[in-house]
Amino acid sequence: MNTPLPTTPYFDPKMPVSFWRDKLPHWEQAGKISFLTFRLCDSMPQTVMRQYEDMKAQFIKRHPYPWNTETSKEYEELIANPLERYVDAGYGECVLKDPALRRYLREAIDYYDHNTILVWASVIMPNHVHLLASAAPGISLSETIASIKRFSATRINRHLGRKGRLWQDEPFDTLVRSDRQYRKFVEYIRNNPNGLPIGTYEFGGLEFE
Repeated sequence: MNTPLPTTPYFDPKMPVSFWRDKLPHWEQAGKISFLTFRLCDSMPQTVMRQYEDMKAQFIKRHPYPWNTETSKEYEELIANPLERYVDAGYGECVLKDPALRRYLREAIDYYDHNTILVWASVIMPNHVHLLASAAPGISLSETIASIKRFSATRINRHLGRKGRLWQDEPFDTLVRSDRQYRKFVEYIRNNPNGLPIGTYEFGGLEFE
């Protein structure tokens, strides 16, 4: 499905950009589409995670913000894409393969979708989530994602009789810069579950209606 997009859905270099950094760099631009990945906290061994964090820290030291298109692409190729491939390998308990637990996350996303944010495409995988989403004017997409994670974690942990962290603290996010890149991300989401048993993942968003 090729859903009609808003007239200016992509990153605009002439508009202000919110940038902050913890272990990962984060960008957000009002009303623009972002590709986001957030994952369960057991989806990667700590030794591997520390290796990636060291790589990211060195990359950011060599390439101070703001980044141009070429630097962003280099970051994705050297850091983000290998990280995605590792997460896609299905490490950890993968509790989201259970439809009963996945429902809590879907309900949390649906609470905001078509209200304060718009989800263009999503896939809930056994140990992580990919979203293409934009936020309404005056709404922080990053804060909304944090709320989705908190709400779903509370309900999933209650279902499992557990306490403690469910999600890794920081998502990976990137602003979508063009229709071509948008379509690339849609296809990435569409193909992400290839090889997984039906019923262990779930698509959502306008592109899958």
